[in-house]
Order: sequence, then structure tokens, then C-alpha cells
Amino acid sequence: MAGLNGKFALVVQALRHLGKEAVGPHEIETVRAALTPAEKHKLVRDTRYGVEWIYKVANRIAEKTA
Repeated sequence: MAGLNGKFALVVQALRHLGKEAVGPHEIETVRAALTPAEKHKLVRDTRYGVEWIYKVANRIAEKTA
């Protein structure tokens, strides 16, 4: 989580707390609704070199952003 701040640190911390197996469509949609398109892209960029499953979840959160 080094280098993350604000909302992004909270999102990553929440994902870690829930754990890989507990993050499903409901959780992804909740985060998706809370972030702007720019924030979603920043989340993906900021998690790229972290834990792989969190990066994959970040991509799923940003998927429907156009």
C-alpha cells in the first residue's frame, strides 16, 4: 500500500480485509459506483505492481468505464 493515498488506500485496504474469496460482483459494483471514471483508471494504474488479485479486481472495477 506504499504510495497509495486517500480513497485508493481505503479501497485496497478494504479488498485486503475482505480477502480474495469474499470479493464478488456486489463488492465490485459498490466500489465502481463510488469512484469516478478517472479514479477507476488511477486505481488500476496504482495497483498494477501490487498484489495480483487486487490488480485484477481493480481492472474489473474499471471495466465498464468509458
